[in-house]
Amino acid sequence: TFSYGAMAYSGRDFHPANESPSRAHGFCKIGSSSNRVGYVSVAGMRDKELYAQILGIHKSWRVADVELKEPTGEVEVFVERKPGVQQTCPIYGDASSGYDKRRRRWRHLDTCQYKTILVADVPRVQCKKHGVVMVKVPWAEPGSRFSVLFEALVINWLKEASTQAVSRQLELSWNAIDGIMQRAVKRGMARRASLDPKHIGVD
Repeated sequence: TFSYGAMAYSGRDFHPANESPSRAHGFCKIGSSSNRVGYVSVAGMRDKELYAQILGIHKSWRVADVELKEPTGEVEVFVERKPGVQQTCPIYGDASSGYDKRRRRWRHLDTCQYKTILVADVPRVQCKKHGVVMVKVPWAEPGSRFSVLFEALVINWLKEASTQAVSRQLELSWNAIDGIMQRAVKRGMARRASLDPKHIGVD
């Protein structure tokens, strides 16, 4: 594990003069303090506390460990369900009994120059109505292998560059990018208010 003395971040990616995307594309907004909105002092904060703050997981989940893998250029953040948390069906929220756990991995925003991977043994519950179902995690959508914040980053890049460029710079397959786009479209359609026109013109 490792600790941090300070952290700085920006809500904007910077490009060099040739306009090629920067590899250091990881950033995050971690709440607010009494001094400056959007900034939190992390002086003396340990790695697990820092990532829990970044991920915003304080209710039912906790960061169990953080491993820096220098040979592969990765940071692995291990997240676990807090003991004693009531197990519920993710569909309707009915109380359910625990069934088993399945290990899952998600790519998150980079930590400086290191690719960041979230790892968790996600519980599955036995619901009386829906059978065995996996609980939802707060940092990713069901079925996705990327965190919500990472998917938002990809969508922002796709507004500025081609799919090929985004695939190359973020080291993603075309299928992965297509899945991220499909989920973004689904979210957008769900947010659209249903139209109930009062008048229809025919030309």
